[in-house]
Amino acid sequence: MSYFELYFNANREKTLRSYTRPLDLRAFDRYNWMAADKALERIADRTDRLQRIPLLTPEIVAALMPVDERSYQAGMLGLDPAGLYRPTQR
Repeated sequence: MSYFELYFNANREKTLRSYTRPLDLRAFDRYNWMAADKALERIADRTDRLQRIPLLTPEIVAALMPVDERSYQAGMLGLDPAGLYRPTQR
């Protein structure tokens, strides 16, 4: 959970909810995944099929506070706001 505060969206919502089992990337070496963008789709597809381990209960999610101003500014440093995905406000 040491990285929990670093996962947030443009609406200042903390977004880390689960993690997956490890994925051994050696299985994708034959696709040159470190240099070929197309290979990354294969990795993303495989990651989507991995078991997810939840971190938070719905009650904890409901009680989360927005990201503080200092962390938000640090996390957004150097980003192009026009290129950000902005989820709908809840």
